[in-house]
Amino acid sequence: MRSNPWRHVRAGDVSRNPYVNPPPAPGMPLGTPAGGTARGASPSTPPAGGPGIPAFSGSYILMDRTSTYALGVHALQEACQREGNNSHPHSIADDGSRIYRPLTFKENIEARVKEYNTDRNNDGSPRTEQERLHLFTRWIDSCMGIAYEKKSTRFTLIPQCEQLITIPELCRDTFLSVPYRSVRGIELDSGARGVTYNDLLSRQKVIDHPAWKAAVGDDALLREYAGIVFSLLQTKYNHDTGMGFFVVQKPNEDQLRALFVNDLDHISNADGNDNLSNYGSFLRVAHRRAP
Repeated sequence: MRSNPWRHVRAGDVSRNPYVNPPPAPGMPLGTPAGGTARGASPSTPPAGGPGIPAFSGSYILMDRTSTYALGVHALQEACQREGNNSHPHSIADDGSRIYRPLTFKENIEARVKEYNTDRNNDGSPRTEQERLHLFTRWIDSCMGIAYEKKSTRFTLIPQCEQLITIPELCRDTFLSVPYRSVRGIELDSGARGVTYNDLLSRQKVIDHPAWKAAVGDDALLREYAGIVFSLLQTKYNHDTGMGFFVVQKPNEDQLRALFVNDLDHISNADGNDNLSNYGSFLRVAHRRAP
């Protein structure tokens, strides 16, 4: 009998757990964790920028991993500022300055679909499957907040969360302590009858899942993405379930975390129960200079 390579995710996604995937040893680059493969990647998947995978191919740049979510946000903002990036999404502060933000959960899904469907590189050369799947080789963080109400199964999705966009650079907290009733977004209940959370899903259950639908915000995009992922899961792993939606249930206090989409080896789960102190991995839209 074929063993289930994802049986561990039923107890919660562990791909960002520092005890399972330890941080780099002192002096070692974040892209190469000590004692094993990159977090969220299998031994057969080269790290971003490694042999066989270009550091940049297409319209998006998969940035170097950082040791916390906050450091990743600030690395992204600093890179965009250096470039004078007019392509990456931003908002305007009261003083007229740009505030670059991480991509939303929807924008990350769009990026994966776009890159997977692009069969030519910028120089016109044909793209290999490895290149088309480049953005599937690592989890991608977003600025979508997921706020939890204490002692409850209710949670709220915030597509562009101000507290995450402006998170202090040195923040190493597990989550942000934000009063649940102060947030505005799409409220859902992980205890709702007939809806599965914290477990693997069929393709149709993903398409119909209220949290996946709310997080992506585009039913056609969700159907296309699920079609790509489940086709790959079946082809590569002979598996017909995946894309679970993982959340915190009945926390001891109100809390705010960030929602991310996992890599293909971790079946592209939507994960909202991870700690902000556990690494950061972000996409940057490639800077296009005016001709």
